[in-house]
Amino acid sequence: MKKEEHYTGLICKRFCAFYRGGKEELYCGTYSYLVSECKEEDLEDIPGELDTAFDEDEWIRDNICSRCDFLIDGCGYRDGEGTPPCGGYAVVEWLRKKHR
Repeated sequence: MKKEEHYTGLICKRFCAFYRGGKEELYCGTYSYLVSECKEEDLEDIPGELDTAFDEDEWIRDNICSRCDFLIDGCGYRDGEGTPPCGGYAVVEWLRKKHR
């Protein structure tokens, strides 16, 4: 299994409301960040339910979302449309809280 397929299973398929199979060549900023900064084993013990308090929003916005390719077309979460953030966002949030 290619590295990206494994990460897609650990992040997108489990946590992203926007994930659609067959479009795996499209990566959000948090997914790209997790692939470049995390080892697979760091992602394998993520619980099934993640905290939705999003205390790390400012850091994630400034360091990851600001470079996300999807931001060009608008982000429902950032634009206040009531949509959840991408699945990678929730994973980054969880990892940052875990390593405090």
